[in-house]
Amino acid sequence: MNNLLSKLVTFINFGTLSNQTPLPEGWYGSLAEATDAAKNSEQSVLVKVHADWCGYCKNFDDEVAYVPLLTNSLKNYVCARVNQNSAEGGKLKRHYKIFAYPAFLVFRGGEFVGKVRGYTNAPVFVDALKALDK
Repeated sequence: MNNLLSKLVTFINFGTLSNQTPLPEGWYGSLAEATDAAKNSEQSVLVKVHADWCGYCKNFDDEVAYVPLLTNSLKNYVCARVNQNSAEGGKLKRHYKIFAYPAFLVFRGGEFVGKVRGYTNAPVFVDALKALDK
């Protein structure tokens, strides 16, 4: 019985780990699109590099819609979500040495500012973004 329960829990967990969620409202599907959109603004670009199997990546996408602190803070950025399996995602993964997901890359004026690694709660994530803006 214990083995059956374990298999069922594993099946349910892997079924919910897919990151096939639509892009959050206002997000772009590539760094190039986000950079182009930010070109004539003072906004920085935030790129979330994710993996399909990453449950934390999906959690972040879900939270963008309902955590006011996160939603309000991201209004200061032009945001994009890039799959690590795409051509662009592979380049970003190699160039910025991404080994854990989600990984968030911040660019200002076309220049790389820094990255935030992994998933955390909204206040810690927002503080990490603010630290990069200094």
